[in-house]
Amino acid sequence: MSSRAHNKKSDTLHDLFKKYAALELHIQRIITGATGHYCAECTARCCKEHFCKESIESPFLTTLVKKQKMVYHAKNGWMSPSGCRLAYGRPLVCYDFFCDAISDSFSFQATNLKEIVREFVSIGNRAHGASHLICIDNVDIISSTKIDTMLKRINTLKMRLITLSLTKSCIQCTVHK
Repeated sequence: MSSRAHNKKSDTLHDLFKKYAALELHIQRIITGATGHYCAECTARCCKEHFCKESIESPFLTTLVKKQKMVYHAKNGWMSPSGCRLAYGRPLVCYDFFCDAISDSFSFQATNLKEIVREFVSIGNRAHGASHLICIDNVDIISSTKIDTMLKRINTLKMRLITLSLTKSCIQCTVHK
């Protein structure tokens, strides 16, 4: 690979990290808004340290986590009394599991969270061969074409979330008139 091609790929990889983190942060805000009060009141913590560990074992997630300058705790992982301390770089299990109380709630169903998180998780599918983005030991092996595909998926979901947000705002404005 020429120096110029390497620099372009490096810039594209940087863009992938940046846009993935921004999208995850946006999704976390939606999740917290729809589920935060359930988790705050719950005494049976679903989150456990062994789930958190993936974020320090995955090179992709580790890169995102390092930017947040936090210390991982062997006993609690990223958990604090008020919930997860990570804004982004969370393991996929954090998006695959919602307890029954949350899944059955109106706010969860109204925000279409299950579909949103499924689409978010799918962004990294088949990043290299059959491997998901967060399972790849060396992100430099991901082809430029795959990176571009992931960036397009990120932009598509981002635009969908913006549209949903605008629609929700319009509905709220109408209700308050």
